[in-house]
Amino acid sequence: MKHFREVLQPTFGFKGEAGEAFFHIQNAWVTNSSAPFRHYLGFLNGQPVGAATAFYDHNDIIGIYNIATLDSYRRIGIGAALTAHAIREGQAAGGRIAVLQASRVGLNVYKLLGFEIGVDIGIYSDS
Repeated sequence: MKHFREVLQPTFGFKGEAGEAFFHIQNAWVTNSSAPFRHYLGFLNGQPVGAATAFYDHNDIIGIYNIATLDSYRRIGIGAALTAHAIREGQAAGGRIAVLQASRVGLNVYKLLGFEIGVDIGIYSDS
């Protein structure tokens, strides 16, 4: 989980109590062998540079979450490779349909992998 945190924390800006709660939950999933979640890490030259999480619900759905690549390693295919790997693992577990929520940064990557836009989700911000 240390490497997972090293990638996700700077990429998503997890801080304070909310960040601690997020990683506490992620750690609980990793230590539960029956949990339907799997975390993936991408390494380059021995360093963790990317991460992803997949949820396999045993109902044909593969949920892809937490796709993150450190800023200095973006645009070289790490996020796409992790996403594709998570999908293949989900298919091996019986999944047929993969879903994710894409940021504008990753939208074209996911389109190249075969994803289609199903719905546009709005975000509320009080700033």
